[in-house]
Amino acid sequence: MKPVLVSTPAGTLAVGATATAVVMCDYTHSPHFSAHCHDCAPLECDKSMTDTVVARLLEYFTGTRTAFNIPVAPAGTPFRQKVWAALAEIPYGSTVSYTDIAAAIGQPRAVRAVAQAIASNPINIILPCHRVVGKNGQLTGYAGGIAAKKLLLRLEKEHL
Repeated sequence: MKPVLVSTPAGTLAVGATATAVVMCDYTHSPHFSAHCHDCAPLECDKSMTDTVVARLLEYFTGTRTAFNIPVAPAGTPFRQKVWAALAEIPYGSTVSYTDIAAAIGQPRAVRAVAQAIASNPINIILPCHRVVGKNGQLTGYAGGIAAKKLLLRLEKEHL
């Protein structure tokens, strides 16, 4: 089974999962989408897990889910794995800066590398990179686009 396309208020997402974990949840118009699809392609996506992920995403968009509680297995370097794990710790409805993430992983001088790792996050929304903003609170780049980032942050504030 190939990744499943899911239409959401924030854009179309491609979701791929093995029997044990989510490996991709990416915007189809993201600049990294083809690379994430390539990483996911050799895997046989599991229908049951993919269906679970899709159901949870839809619950998130209706405001009835604030945590995904689902295993993730993004493909990436150990540094990126640390950054993505830090994303999972950002509370629903909150925002943090790239500097905060760099400090959280014990590498306060690696802000640019953190930003690059966040930009290449293959599991959007579930690993909530939309909750990361510039040091001054400014909304910065997002795979789904700034409009999608605004929508996600607004949705979370409304459903707190």
